[in-house]
Amino acid sequence: YQRRVRASPPRFGSIMATFTRLPTHVLPERYQVRIQTDLVNFTFDGEVSIQVIVKNQTSEIVLNSCEIVVHSASFTGEETQNATIRYEDQEEKVFLAFPSPLKVGSGVLNLKYSGILNAKMKGYYRSKYVRNGEERFMASTQFEAPDARRAIPCWDEPEHRAVFSITLAVPPNRIAISNMPVKSEKQLSDDGTREITFDDSPLMPSYLVAWVIGDFDYLEDKTPNGVVIGVYVPPGKRDQGTFALSVATKTLPFYEEYFGIHYPLPKLDLIAIPDFAAGAMENWGCVTYRETALLVDPINSSSGNKQWVALVIGHELAHQWFGNLVTMKWWTHLWLNEGFATWVEYLTVDNLFPEWNIWTQFAIIDIRRAMTLDALKNSHPIEVEVRGPQEIDEIFDAISYSKGCVVIRMLVNYLGLDVFKQGLHHYLNKHQYSCAATEDLWESLSFASGKSVNELMDTWTKQTGYPIIFVTEVPSEKGRKFHIKQQRYFSSGLDDSDQTLWQIPLSYLTPSVPTTYTVIKDRENEIYIPDAKKEDWIKFNPSTVGFFRVHYSPELLSQLSQSVLSLPALDRISLETEAFAFAQSGVASTTAYLELLLSYKEEEDYTVWNNISQNLASLGGVIRTADFYDTHFVKYGRELFSKVFERVGWDPKEGEGHLAHLLRSVVLSRLGAYKDQSVTDEALRRFQLFYEKKADIAPDLRVLVYPIALRNDPSNYDKFLELLDQTDLHEEKLRILRSLGAAPTEELLKRTLDFAMTDKVRAQDMIAVIDTVALNRNNGAELAWKFFTENHEEFFLRYKGFLLCRLLTVVTSHTTNREQLQKIKEWFQDRTQPGIARTLAQSYEAVERNIAWLERESTKIEEWLKNKFP
Repeated sequence: YQRRVRASPPRFGSIMATFTRLPTHVLPERYQVRIQTDLVNFTFDGEVSIQVIVKNQTSEIVLNSCEIVVHSASFTGEETQNATIRYEDQEEKVFLAFPSPLKVGSGVLNLKYSGILNAKMKGYYRSKYVRNGEERFMASTQFEAPDARRAIPCWDEPEHRAVFSITLAVPPNRIAISNMPVKSEKQLSDDGTREITFDDSPLMPSYLVAWVIGDFDYLEDKTPNGVVIGVYVPPGKRDQGTFALSVATKTLPFYEEYFGIHYPLPKLDLIAIPDFAAGAMENWGCVTYRETALLVDPINSSSGNKQWVALVIGHELAHQWFGNLVTMKWWTHLWLNEGFATWVEYLTVDNLFPEWNIWTQFAIIDIRRAMTLDALKNSHPIEVEVRGPQEIDEIFDAISYSKGCVVIRMLVNYLGLDVFKQGLHHYLNKHQYSCAATEDLWESLSFASGKSVNELMDTWTKQTGYPIIFVTEVPSEKGRKFHIKQQRYFSSGLDDSDQTLWQIPLSYLTPSVPTTYTVIKDRENEIYIPDAKKEDWIKFNPSTVGFFRVHYSPELLSQLSQSVLSLPALDRISLETEAFAFAQSGVASTTAYLELLLSYKEEEDYTVWNNISQNLASLGGVIRTADFYDTHFVKYGRELFSKVFERVGWDPKEGEGHLAHLLRSVVLSRLGAYKDQSVTDEALRRFQLFYEKKADIAPDLRVLVYPIALRNDPSNYDKFLELLDQTDLHEEKLRILRSLGAAPTEELLKRTLDFAMTDKVRAQDMIAVIDTVALNRNNGAELAWKFFTENHEEFFLRYKGFLLCRLLTVVTSHTTNREQLQKIKEWFQDRTQPGIARTLAQSYEAVERNIAWLERESTKIEEWLKNKFP
């Protein structure tokens, strides 16, 4: 027959009609799925028999289906009836109408269908790789969120858990992996095609179903409880899977003990997929990863990438309980999956690698991400209403992940770790193999703690944003008394008309008073500390455990700043971060922030320096078009980093560890950006020796040597393209690709953008390349925007969901030119489509904030820099 594909082109100028959930008069109990995949023509044929319960008599069954053609549908109960088939493409549904009503009771729904093995990295898709010089394809699934409907017509909503039996027809010289172990295997034809059937899964939602057909090497180990841990890596790269295998084999037992529930499946596989949209996907027993999130090359991987791999593995394995064993009822509660998995990933990494100080790094990873996005008026609550499939991907952002985990950490510190664990055990045991909502978690934690957790936490999960608290001291005969005022914080400037209030678990610490908690609920409050000494500094929100900012009166800030280097690293970070945030929002001056940074010149901690580096880079992005950037600002930067550079140098010292490697990368990268001549000369020298294969460059240094070498010598451009062709390590390819955006001329930047569209660059990496161009001071933001508009039809076809949102952020958010912003807004006026409105609003707001900051502070910054660094 003539194969047809139900592919939906992008729609402009229209928003999805009113969305409705699937009806519940018929519900699934067990799917029996058979898939035959054509890796030549990129299509597949499917059959599914679904055991269902008819709860209410009906003549129609509605399933989710997208880009699938259903060829036949029948229902067998007391009799067999064939259905007529109707599609609603925009709502991604197929309607099956039967001649006679289906009676209450059990039955089987049988469907035959076909679909495309797409190139979108969602649903059932193809991924390209090279083996022995030959270009090959593999097939993989990515069903979150919600894209099981692209491979199986099904009830593709998280609340509809069912058993899945998967059978795959596997082409010759390929292997197949799914959620469960292989149950049976038989030969289908003389060419080596086999049919592989896997054991039945536990009750689970459709988005966790997975299978992969490809070409892999395999490593294996067992946990003390006998769970088989398998790592699937590209052929010939077994050594790159050993780190992941070690981390996973140690993490699973750690979680079993922490959660008090054994991992319920007999095996857990970790699989590297060449083309992958996100970092990884937690499919139960069959976790898939982007190669850079799983593979660690013993020689060529950086310390930073090794750390990321450990965190991602910790995150995905945490999902085996949070998300898989207990699933969110609807996408509104996505944060229950992602916030918890993000918090727990730090627990396991801290357990495995305590020398990494990962909880200190938490401040510059997730606290930073959450506070940056949630300071926008166009942010959203943790629990956000989701009205249709096009909106789901838009909430896979820093609110669901980072703010989710930050408020969990705040709650853990308030309740106490032991009480919190008791509440988790209660929650997991009560809701295992079923679905839960946020209120169910609060109920379990309230049960364990005896406190009204929901009353406290509703102000954090149901409201957008977070507060700033203003602290001033008031006279007190004994001890010390403080006036506390809370107000919503905006990075664009405070708004007195916003009346949002939070219940804030506020902690404080002085040299003579240990950490103490009080909960403030009102706009204005007073705190009396009887044992606090007048001459002592006081730190509110020590260790940054609360999700709010603290603004001290000048007197209190002076006391605290004088002791800055004696404070713990997390508190040194928070002081610097607050000063930056208040400069950005206009609460304080930018010159006060720059002055404060000079007191950090003797700082030694990697995480503190990384935070300073990120904030200074953000400020640099705002003032990058100012005349004083290339003179006085870079001179300031060189002075700030001079002392720490003397200490770390270029080469590792005997016995130094993970954090020292990371610190060196940060310091040299900043000095390179600030045009330090000695750093520039040495980077150029090392790169040339590396290119000539006379010396190696440590992986931790390549990330900075590469862009410095190109920024200061455009003749190196073609050398990077040669190096790109010579490596088969994805991590190294990505380092090189990102470095191309450092090119010093518009001609080379245009060449980089054109190169990003070729098949030399994987679709998942193209956005990173465009981002580095957009950040380039040589008119990069305008070049990236022009490139996007010229190729927008291809981009809208190639990218969906969160990748599209990320691309739009990249090409719209880096300008500081009002005319350019207006052009961007006008271009999108008649190109609206579902799932991008919030992303665009956030970009516009961030750009307008930065323009206002530049206009407000530029002259003052210039005068201060010229005076201090003439």
